[in-house]
Amino acid sequence: MNYLHIGAIACGGAIGAVLRVFIANYGVRFFSISFPVGIICVNFFGCIAMGILMGIIQKKGVKITSYPFLISGMLGGFTTYATFIFEAMSLFMSGLIMRGMTYIMISVVGGCFCFLIGYYIAGFLSTG
Repeated sequence: MNYLHIGAIACGGAIGAVLRVFIANYGVRFFSISFPVGIICVNFFGCIAMGILMGIIQKKGVKITSYPFLISGMLGGFTTYATFIFEAMSLFMSGLIMRGMTYIMISVVGGCFCFLIGYYIAGFLSTG
């Protein structure tokens, strides 16, 4: 990886993060409910974008030279959920159904477990 790739990822990540916050905040204001509708929209938009890019790459045989900016940077800053779905769908589309299901289960359950570990560590640190 060279400095140009690093710069492209950083710029794309900044744009994606700003878009994520904008859409998430808009969703909260637009729907006026205490449910993360904006983040769900971000995740779904990210999945649509990732699906489009994956389809272009696979079906058209196009090599996207702006991959670091678009996928690692912009979509990575926008939503890691799209990357999660991309990895799972890549396994499914390769015929590795059980591996894909295992990946999803480990990611979701493991992520919740790791969140709880961090939460308890924060509680421990704040009492001292």
